[in-house]
Amino acid sequence: MMRRKFIHAGLVVLAAALTLSAPARGQEEDVPVVPTGNAGSVSALLYARAFSLERPYVNAWTRELQPIRSGFILVLEADPTLLQPRQTWMPALYVGTRPAEVTNVGVESGRVVVLVPGDTDLYSAPAYFGSVQLPERVDAARGASELAAARAIGALPFSREMVDAALRAGGAPLSARTIDGVYRAVADVLTAYSPQEQDLVERYRLIPTE
Repeated sequence: MMRRKFIHAGLVVLAAALTLSAPARGQEEDVPVVPTGNAGSVSALLYARAFSLERPYVNAWTRELQPIRSGFILVLEADPTLLQPRQTWMPALYVGTRPAEVTNVGVESGRVVVLVPGDTDLYSAPAYFGSVQLPERVDAARGASELAAARAIGALPFSREMVDAALRAGGAPLSARTIDGVYRAVADVLTAYSPQEQDLVERYRLIPTE
């Protein structure tokens, strides 16, 4: 069952050209903690919906591979030049100390839909582009260093008013049996916030119902 989850997620990410290039996949060494862009590269939080799962999934976007039972679907407004797929290493997108799971490209809309695992405090966690370290190489210590570096260049949490508005836009928390239910919900979020990616929306809708 868990293998099926990774297959679903992997197919969507591959189809969206979000997989890292061959050089990035071969990255074996830790890279310096250097934020990418600036404090305004992630400029707004537009949508936030909490989710909870009956069955946990393993978060592959971190070295520690924790079982996850809850998290958030977020829509972030970001610099399209940093979202552009490229044939080189790409910066990881963080919310607080955690690399976010990016579910779309977002170049045309400037909006990226991400999954953030765990009990992140949206009122205190800034969103930012960190260094080009692969997410699967990020542990808790590395995440803390990335956050400190981002704060040093001025990255700040979103305003309380913005977070409140995003939570209202997200509506009631999503309860799903497995992570598949969350991925299917992403299709509706993309339709609303990044409609240019309709092909990707349809791929999410192909994930079987629970």
